[in-house]
Amino acid sequence: MQANLVVPIIENARLWGLLIAHQCSEPRHWESFEISLLSQLADQIGIAIAQSRLLTQEKEQLNLLQQQNVDLEIARKEAEKATIAKSSFLATMSHEIRTPMNAVIGMTGLLLDTNLDARQRDFAGTIRSSGDHLLNLINEILDFSKLEAGEMQLENLDFDIDISIEEITEILAPSSQFKGIELASFIHPNVPKCLRGDVSRLRQVLLNLTNNSIKFTSKGEVTIEVTLQSETERDAILRFAIIDTGIGIPLVAQENLFQPFTQVDASTTRQYGGTGLGLAICKQIVELMGGSIHVESEENKGSIFWFTTPFQKQDNCFRNNADAEVLENVRVLVVDDSTTNCNILYHQLCSFGMRVDAIQHAQLTLSYLEKAIAENDPYKLAILDMQMPILDGEQLGIQIKSSPKLKDIHLVMLTSLDQTGDATRMIEIGFMAYLRKPVRKMRLLNCLIEVISGITQKSDIESPIYPVCLLPPTQHSNLKILLAEDSLVNQKVAINQLQSLGYQADVAANGQEALKLCSQIHYDIILMDCQMPVLDGYNTSRQIRALETTNGCLDSNKVTIIALTANALQEDRDRCLAAGMNDYLSKPVRKENLADILSRWSKIIAQRGDLETTKIAETNFSDTKVAKPNSIEEKLEVDWAYLEEMSNGDEEFKQQLLLAYLSSLAEHMEALKIAIAKKQYIEIEQEAHFIKGSSAAIGINGIAKLASILEESSKQKILPENVILLFDRITLGLNEIESHV
Repeated sequence: MQANLVVPIIENARLWGLLIAHQCSEPRHWESFEISLLSQLADQIGIAIAQSRLLTQEKEQLNLLQQQNVDLEIARKEAEKATIAKSSFLATMSHEIRTPMNAVIGMTGLLLDTNLDARQRDFAGTIRSSGDHLLNLINEILDFSKLEAGEMQLENLDFDIDISIEEITEILAPSSQFKGIELASFIHPNVPKCLRGDVSRLRQVLLNLTNNSIKFTSKGEVTIEVTLQSETERDAILRFAIIDTGIGIPLVAQENLFQPFTQVDASTTRQYGGTGLGLAICKQIVELMGGSIHVESEENKGSIFWFTTPFQKQDNCFRNNADAEVLENVRVLVVDDSTTNCNILYHQLCSFGMRVDAIQHAQLTLSYLEKAIAENDPYKLAILDMQMPILDGEQLGIQIKSSPKLKDIHLVMLTSLDQTGDATRMIEIGFMAYLRKPVRKMRLLNCLIEVISGITQKSDIESPIYPVCLLPPTQHSNLKILLAEDSLVNQKVAINQLQSLGYQADVAANGQEALKLCSQIHYDIILMDCQMPVLDGYNTSRQIRALETTNGCLDSNKVTIIALTANALQEDRDRCLAAGMNDYLSKPVRKENLADILSRWSKIIAQRGDLETTKIAETNFSDTKVAKPNSIEEKLEVDWAYLEEMSNGDEEFKQQLLLAYLSSLAEHMEALKIAIAKKQYIEIEQEAHFIKGSSAAIGINGIAKLASILEESSKQKILPENVILLFDRITLGLNEIESHV
């Protein structure tokens, strides 16, 4: 060994090896350029080794990433399968529960229509209310499923916040009165009244939260308060608070309160019931609407559930309170032991232009009234609460009317516990009006105008706030009806319901039997169960429609098929329409709903004899002549009370509203006609949605329902078999409205 030059090979600051240059022939002195060359070569080798190692690591990471992607794809498919399985389970569960519930609720309804003694009626009523409660639980689970799957859609409709809140208090008034607690609502004066948004979902959240507050409150009051959080020229963010004096919620339980299937504790579940889904559903709906929900509570002192949500402002908001001029500067005394009710009435009456004083101690009333007379500024009106300690409203009214100095003061009674005979007794005492709480603002306004102006001297005694089902009078019908239903119990329920409504029906136990009967008898209506052995309702409907097409049957002669299904999801309704069915009834079938749908379709069938029906072509849409209905109320399902309330009784404004509605729909109807002819599903959906929203906004519910059928079917890229009839019914409805303007 004569001479060696050794240079280290460094890879990532670590010694990887040595690069050696060896000369064995003779000793030598290595030159600097030789050392530099060998060092550079060693550096390049180190870099190459590092790059090779990185490449190996990159390949390993790439393989790992690919494996992770494969695993994620497998997990995604498994999740999709789980979602499908969950939806299938929910649909099956809904069907399996609703089928026997149809018998429970249907037969109980029939039982309640018979002559029962008080004890028997109480038993039957308990069964009916328990069945309703069970259905509510099922609906909560289905709602939660839709939210979890991201399938819930929001609507954007015009609404009046005053009317919407007052409707909620009226719905829940019976349950609060049964528990002996006050239910009130207070909308701050600066809150915009005419808004756009999904009012049905807002109502669902408020009903759920308010009903919860009533459920967990044994004494005191529950108040719905609406305040303005912020606003711009076009939008407003509102804060809704439900305030109660109930049992309260421990701080530790508040953190998980909005999680699904959560209750405060097991004892609460046992005592008050529920799935624990209500608040979770409320949270998801509020967040879907762009807001947030919160709770503030203290044990044994009550709770405040509040949420915020944005809404658009309507461009035009007409409110005509011209008649309220008669209340300007009228001095009124409010007597109510509830601070909340005093505050609410104070703000409402002030908004009418009245001069308001409020006291919470009934025994001070006479001194207040007498003092005002002495000051030569007497009260013209006193509003008294019925339920007050020491001295109630009835006793106070007797004292006032017994005083020669005070007997001319107009008295109005407010009560939260209406009992038979109370109204008549109050009028005999001398009260001018008797109103049940919670009182709608417009109802209170109209009542006070009548009392002060003296336009009418009769008492303002309201109809009961409890929902009353007004069924059409029982009379014999010539409609030929076929009931296709496999369950013997459901057959019995349906036949009894039909007979009590004046209808007769044949029965088929499955779709095959229904087809056989249809080949022998021309039926006007088939009540078609969707789940049947041998041949289900969907395939039966398709075969009926195919036979009608093969035989060249005109639309006017086609049988009307109404689905009876225990499945309650939107896709079930769409599936029914896609199969050629005309309408849909969800089980359990209530007698009043059955009466309504049969009445509506019997009138349509009566019109069909006067219809000249043709099929639509690919590029044109033929006109169809339709006989006019006997009355606009019967055919259009117009909510005249809602329309009247929107226009505040101003006939001229109501006419303007209807004219604006008709003019705005003209171009959309023409566009819908063209879209149907060309089968442009996206355009059909858009135009039908506009027509539905515009109609529902002013209470023309019949047209809104028809447009909704077109909208939902077009989402599935299908058109219902009766699309011409649907369009013609909408056109007919608009013509009828135009004839009344």
